[in-house]
Amino acid sequence: MKQIQLVLAVFVLSALACNAPGLKGADPASTNAGAGASGDATPTQKPITPVGDLIVYTCFVDGSDEVCLMNADGSEQRQLTRDVATDFYAGLSPDGQKIVFSTRRDGQFEIYTMDLQGENLTRLTEKKGDNYAPSFSPDGSQIVYISNVTGDQNVWVMNADGSNPTQLTDRRSEEYDPTWSPDGKRIAFASSYTGTNELYVINVDGTNLVQVTADSGMREGGRSDWSPDGQWLAIYAGVQGDKNIFLIPASCADNGPCGPAKYTQVTSGGNAKAPSFSPDSQRIAFAGGPTKNNDIFIINVDGTGLLQLTSGLLSEWQPRWGR
Repeated sequence: MKQIQLVLAVFVLSALACNAPGLKGADPASTNAGAGASGDATPTQKPITPVGDLIVYTCFVDGSDEVCLMNADGSEQRQLTRDVATDFYAGLSPDGQKIVFSTRRDGQFEIYTMDLQGENLTRLTEKKGDNYAPSFSPDGSQIVYISNVTGDQNVWVMNADGSNPTQLTDRRSEEYDPTWSPDGKRIAFASSYTGTNELYVINVDGTNLVQVTADSGMREGGRSDWSPDGQWLAIYAGVQGDKNIFLIPASCADNGPCGPAKYTQVTSGGNAKAPSFSPDSQRIAFAGGPTKNNDIFIINVDGTGLLQLTSGLLSEWQPRWGR
């Protein structure tokens, strides 16, 4: 009798696994076939959690930016949005069930959420300005984003359902690409306040603004990320066409600004941009790399183990690793 029960249990678990969302075959309209899915190079030696097994990114398809999703080894690449307007700046919710992104399908950039199949779209912002670069808080209750509704690009926070939008910064400068600290208490963002882009952090209530970097060479925006273990901030910096990923000690967010002598270079050449840490803080996904096209790669934080995930003829960019 026990053997029969065991066989039935295995059968049920197998059936559930086959019907799990997000693990079906790649969409025929997907741009790539999963460059990282073969070969002996692997992104990690540890099992990846179901949430951490996903990377959402922007893919350029049929003349427009769209939101795409893949497994963290480069397999199961699929296109989620199909709109002639721009869809980009995507991020995953902490539970891995929703994607938040910015889209111009309404004539201006607004923030939406959708599920992992690209369905159940919900519009969160209702403003006259443009809204970009949304990111879920670690507990999933809030979303930070950039809005120019007041004229300048500033950092805003709202509840995950779009309610209670609150402006955090109010400066005559351009702010870019906010990301949450792992404890959910602070937000990092790039700003042109000093005349060149540098990294800053601010408390979620808008207090205690701190400049993190100085003379960093950040240009053209400033996509950054916090390591989940709270030890590092990652940025990209360098001259046009030859940018690299750098690690900044998280202590610079308390005692900054820190100059280049405190930075650790991770990549070497290839115009690397938009770093995003893995859930175990040991790897970084980024766009760029040593190919002619703008592909997505992952690399260990010590600069070893470079692995190419996408290999399409067009661009893939803005990767965000689920956690």
